[in-house]
Amino acid sequence: MPTYSIGQAARVLRVSTETVRRWADAGRLPSGRDGAGNRVVDGAGLARFVRERAAE
Repeated sequence: MPTYSIGQAARVLRVSTETVRRWADAGRLPSGRDGAGNRVVDGAGLARFVRERAAE
């Protein structure tokens, strides 16, 4: 599954990058680090998060 940068995830979710970072810090949105040390969001985790938000 592909990974998304914080900026890419923010565009998909239509929120700010800071919101994505807060959600990731809180454990609501699964994230990790790429080889360069940048935070990335797993594509499967992002899709699951979108589905869960739509169900709210």
